[in-house]
Amino acid sequence: MRLIEENFQANPELENKMKIIFDKLEIARGTAFNESPYDLYIKGGKEIQVTQSLRAKTIKTNDRGNFETRISFRVRREHGSAEEAVAYALLHPAEVSRYSGNVMFLPEGDVISSKMLLKEAAVTSVNCNSIGASTYLRYEIVGGELCKMN
Repeated sequence: MRLIEENFQANPELENKMKIIFDKLEIARGTAFNESPYDLYIKGGKEIQVTQSLRAKTIKTNDRGNFETRISFRVRREHGSAEEAVAYALLHPAEVSRYSGNVMFLPEGDVISSKMLLKEAAVTSVNCNSIGASTYLRYEIVGGELCKMN
């Protein structure tokens, strides 16, 4: 899958000016490195058991709780050379998969006023594309509750 992001350079206002830190790994290093996440998508939900009884007019639902938050976003990262970008694209998914725990979303602008924390998180997938000295990454993370940090 090719993740060429042609609108990234043309529309810097699409960025969410923030850092994203997973455990101790900086996934998006923020505006100082021109690595703010973009195409941020958040979906929250819980486990619902659906029972379909024979000859019943309607289904029955049972709320199992187990709230989960799914977050996906993209990051563009610059490297010193095309070779470094390829090496990063090849090795980064395995590196990120070793982490689990909390993910911090730390704002750098005035769009998001609060620091956020995704509890009990794990990366479900990382897609990497290397073009020249740049990598284009798409992360998908699942965790528990997304809440404000104090």
